[in-house]
Amino acid sequence: VGLWLMDDTTISSFSGIDLLTGWSVRTTGDFDADLAPDVIIQNNTTGEVGVWLMDQTRIGGFAGIDRLTGWSARATGDFNDDNNTDILIQNDTTGEVGVWFMEGTNITGFAGIDLLDDWTVRGTGDLNDDTNPDVVIQNNTTGEVGVWFMEDARISGFAGIDQLEGWTVSGVSDFSGDTSPDIMIQNDITGEVGIWLMNDARITGFSGVDVLSGWTAIA
Repeated sequence: VGLWLMDDTTISSFSGIDLLTGWSVRTTGDFDADLAPDVIIQNNTTGEVGVWLMDQTRIGGFAGIDRLTGWSARATGDFNDDNNTDILIQNDTTGEVGVWFMEGTNITGFAGIDLLDDWTVRGTGDLNDDTNPDVVIQNNTTGEVGVWFMEDARISGFAGIDQLEGWTVSGVSDFSGDTSPDIMIQNDITGEVGIWLMNDARITGFSGVDVLSGWTAIA
């Protein structure tokens, strides 16, 4: 596992973090309130979910969260407005999406959101400027990308963004410094990584980042 340190949409440097055999990086979020993004990882066999507590680019500690058999951790965001980072999870078979409400690295509750058959949760970000984290989803067959507008853990609307055949959404983050979250994408064949520059839920431009052959981008 490594980290591209970014200057807007340009790579400024690379930092290796650690070898993670038998586990997959799922997403990031601040779970210890130190303003540094931590890394959610999941065991490929047992489904155990844990978090690398990060000190900049160095692992400062590890906390196990829970076993999540048959589900995948997908994204993070504060879905009950308590200033804690919560975890979106999705059932690998049914597509059901739910949220673990968190207090630090401890689960305090669960809420089901909706069934998302043939779509995958790809990331979260406030794409309508209402201070609620919205959920970016992608169709597994057509590649279509859309967004669930959220009000806490309830869907309040949907907007299609664009068709993205042959590419996968890697995550959502503000790469251009305009306070509007952008969408990172990666080509399924070449590994090319690029960024959709967004104005709310509308694409305003594209910026290529680099080719990442043999690696998966996760934002």
